[in-house]
Amino acid sequence: MPTLDERQRQRYATEQSLARQLVNLHTSEPMPRSDRWNVALFQHHHDSVGVTLVTTETRADSTLRIHLAESAGISVAAGVLAAQISLECLRRIDSPNLSSLNRHFLQHPPNDHALLAAATLCLNAEDATWCGSFAGLPAPTLIDRDGRIETLRGIGPFLGLTDTTFPLIRGTLALGSRLLILAGSGSTGRALTPLPRSKTVELGLTELVEQMGRELVVGLEPGFGLTLVGIERRI
Repeated sequence: MPTLDERQRQRYATEQSLARQLVNLHTSEPMPRSDRWNVALFQHHHDSVGVTLVTTETRADSTLRIHLAESAGISVAAGVLAAQISLECLRRIDSPNLSSLNRHFLQHPPNDHALLAAATLCLNAEDATWCGSFAGLPAPTLIDRDGRIETLRGIGPFLGLTDTTFPLIRGTLALGSRLLILAGSGSTGRALTPLPRSKTVELGLTELVEQMGRELVVGLEPGFGLTLVGIERRI
């Protein structure tokens, strides 16, 4: 008969396997491609620290919604459930605002050590405008067509910590510009740096996100993961 320690190890291995399966299901979903937008995703999977899930949806009004949910500081099983709950809550709101999700976790906290982060964006295909709300993540960045990088402001705290409002960042994505969102347990304290101009101009969005993601992964502590989402205006 397995000992208590063996049963705990088996349970942990099962949780890890299920968590990876869920993350892989989200990662394997094809990124949306439209006349207006390209979207690319790089993910270096977590091993033991945190869970990050990303999903996209095109709504009836032709807006593209991108949701990202991250959890850390709790068990793998609880982290997967917390991230999935975040995504389901974000799918149900009409505007990209994290205040309602914050209230949910204030009323139903996973535990005192949980770190819950999220981002939700709405991209309008008609006029190339976008708006988004961000909690507990590094600031999103813009890379213009010449490779210059701009760090945006207006990031809220982790979810479920305090009753607060979350700023709504708005903008218009210029032709050839890329909006990049960094997340994951290995993203803390990291910053995106522009590649040489020749590479930034020559690389397509998928190749750019892949290369920047791999450079960010270098030096990650064991068990930590990282997610990079890139959005580009095409026309």
